[in-house]
This record gives sequence, structure tokens and C-alpha cells, in this order.
Amino acid sequence: MLRESPFLLLPSQQQFTLHTSLITIGRDHGNMVVLHNNDVSDYHARLVRIKNGYILEDAGSHYGTRLNGRPVYEPTKLNHGDEIALGKQRIIYYGDGRPRPNIQYGYYLRIRSGHYAGHRVDLTADRATLGRDDSNDIIIHEKQISRQHMVFTKEEDGDGYAIEDLRSTNGTYVNGHQVTNPRMLNDGDIITVGNHIQISFERAPLENAPEPQPLPHREGVEGGTTMYDRRRIEAVENMYSDNMQTDAGYDDYVAAGNADKPDLFLSYCHADTRYVKQIVNDLERAGFNLWIDWQDLKPGTPIWEKEIKKALKSTKAVIAILSPEAEQSAWVARELAMAEMMDQRIYPMLLRGAPIESIPLRLSTHQFVDIRTHYERGITSLIETLKIELR
Repeated sequence: MLRESPFLLLPSQQQFTLHTSLITIGRDHGNMVVLHNNDVSDYHARLVRIKNGYILEDAGSHYGTRLNGRPVYEPTKLNHGDEIALGKQRIIYYGDGRPRPNIQYGYYLRIRSGHYAGHRVDLTADRATLGRDDSNDIIIHEKQISRQHMVFTKEEDGDGYAIEDLRSTNGTYVNGHQVTNPRMLNDGDIITVGNHIQISFERAPLENAPEPQPLPHREGVEGGTTMYDRRRIEAVENMYSDNMQTDAGYDDYVAAGNADKPDLFLSYCHADTRYVKQIVNDLERAGFNLWIDWQDLKPGTPIWEKEIKKALKSTKAVIAILSPEAEQSAWVARELAMAEMMDQRIYPMLLRGAPIESIPLRLSTHQFVDIRTHYERGITSLIETLKIELR
């Protein structure tokens, strides 16, 4: 149940349940915990799960991170009741998961990626179905979502929701694990469908609940989408429809293991070549097939554009190697723009420089892997994520 997990008590009095191996905290919307305060850096601190709890690390913040009033200079284990200070913001760590009494919570879904990223759906009904068909309670017109894909059911005591897959084509995953039976959802759980549809399950005190951001509606249909949005979505989907089927008995994507198609496309600046070679070696040793322009194709030429488009269309995901030089590279920008246009999933890796000078605006809402000071930890985390999400 939700109350059994360790959690953070945020300045808003919201409880953020800790369930993943890495939790990032900062002002940027790409973090798992977002604090809207000028004292908080874009990427300020992170919690890393260990065997018996979590450790706290500063992420190179401007004002620093304090634990019980002491500056955090190195990874430090958290104890129940510890106070974490990010500038003037205070967070309390509850390691035994005991809830604060007398707080009423609301539950909602926040769409993190895809055509409807940023929209929020309140969960209030005892039962709510989600799918592509207009008969669902929550309608999301995405090709990777089945007509009737999943259902959310409120617990009998009203404390939380369970999720169940409705025999969908592409399956339903929670934190990388396939949903084969109904299971309870925890605050912050990430629900994944297909290659790029991510939805987070969240809860907040009713008195501090965020403003709703409902899905767009089609005239005369509750929870649908406008015809303009539908045409725009179909136009983008047609760009990669060669690798996709509908849910009429077929898988949406080409099966894994096709040697003719790369698993990963690497986008990088040639100034970072000597670093990229190590990343390539580690990813290949982990079993991934990579596309990278070692052939030294000349950017901007017809053959370059042809090969880039071909590789991006066939790959499963894009690894963006970020540095100050890469942020200024017009060709890296074009590769990332093309990847977004094809709705490819992008995994940013921060290789060098501060986030503000290395992360392009188009990736500012993405969670990135920081390999500037802890390369082994970062590359291991990325490999584990890729093995789960690209299988």
C-alpha cells in the first residue's frame, strides 16, 4: 500500500513516495521532484537507493545541499526524519514510511510523453478505463495504445488505485515490469506503453492539488480529441508507419533482435569522439547494436541526410551525448529535431559542462544520465534502463 513505502515530505506538504533506484530533485521539469524556487538549481540533488535505504548526493547545485544543517560534499546515507535543505526549501525524509495523519489525498495521471505530454487527468471514479476508443473514460489517441488498453480500479477503502491490463497489444508496464495481474500503484509510478508513451501515477493533498490540465476534447465527445489534433497526430504517425501495425492482432513494432536494424542511434559532437568511443564499447559489450557515423559522413550533404533518416527510422532509441560543444552543434540539433519528428525516444547523457550550457532547450524536460563524475554508475544505470524499456 502507499503508506508502507519511504517517502519525502515536500515543502507543499505533498508526500512523494520513493520507489525507484534514482530520484532527482530540482527546478527543471525533467526532475522527478520539481521545486519551483529560485534557490533551487535546475538539477540540484539526487537520492540513490542502496540496500537499506537511500543516500543523498548534491548534483553540482549553485547554493549547495544541506543535511540536518551540514553541507553535503559526498554521498551521505539518509536516516528517518532527516531534513534536506535545498537553498531555503526543506524536505523531510521518512524512511519507515509512516504517513502523516489527517490528510486527504487526490489521485491523478500525468502524461509525460507523446502527443499529449503535460496533460493531467484526475482519477475520481471507482473504475476508469483508458484506451484509444471513444467509449473509454480516458481517451488517448495514440497508435501504440489499444482501443481498450487498461483499467484503474479504486481500492475499497478509497486509499489508492490498482491497474490492470485489458489484454492490450503492446502490454502495460509499471516501472519497467509488465502488468500481468492487477497491481497496486504507488505515488510516482511510471506507466509505459510501447516505445514512448509514459504516464505517471501521482497523488497530492486535496488542499494542494495542482491545477487540472485536461485532455483536449472533440466536439460532442467527452475525453476525446479535436479533429485538428487528430490530423496532426496521423501525419506524424505516418512518418514511421512502415515499422508499425495497428492492434488488430499484430505487434506495433518490429521484433527485437533484427541484426539489420540498430538498437541505438548515437547523436554526438565530433569534439567528444574520444569520450564517445568508451560509451560505444560499453553499450556494445552490453549487447546493443549501435549506429554511429564513424564513416565520417559530411554533415549537410544529401548522402548524410539520407543515411541519418534511414538510421533514425529503423532504430529503437536515440542516445544524445551532451556537452557545451554538442549544444552549439547545428548538426546535433538537426539530428535531435529529426528524431523528435519521428517520435523516437531520446536518452540524454550529460558528458561535460553544466546542465544550463550543455542541455538544449528541446531536451530540457527529459531526465538525463549524468556521467560527468560517476561514469560507471551512469552507464550501468542507462544499460539497465535500456534493457527494460527496449526489450
